[in-house]
Amino acid sequence: MCKENIGGCGFIKPKYTKNGLGIDIEINDDRSANPGADRKQHLLPEEAFRIMSKISDYDCSILGLKPEISRPENMIIKNLPVAPPPVRPNVIMSSSSRSEDDLTYSYQQILQKNIEL
Repeated sequence: MCKENIGGCGFIKPKYTKNGLGIDIEINDDRSANPGADRKQHLLPEEAFRIMSKISDYDCSILGLKPEISRPENMIIKNLPVAPPPVRPNVIMSSSSRSEDDLTYSYQQILQKNIEL
């Protein structure tokens, strides 16, 4: 908890843990109205963007950023440009066999995972 007696806001501070490519949040609140509720949640990119956009310009400068040039919320990729297939050449595996390049294969894997969700 952010301690009010030393200038804090009094809100509960969640514990953030990196889990692979994601971030998990664990909220330890004994005062919760629903004590049996799941305390671990997955931080969604939209929520991370919202949290980072609330960082003040003063705090950005303390973090070593120049807020007029670079803000923390700008470090979240919102759009990922994908090169068209003609730009990605085929890879020659052996003397006669050909395969898709690594980038095309990666795009196909990501697309397949998103379809399964």
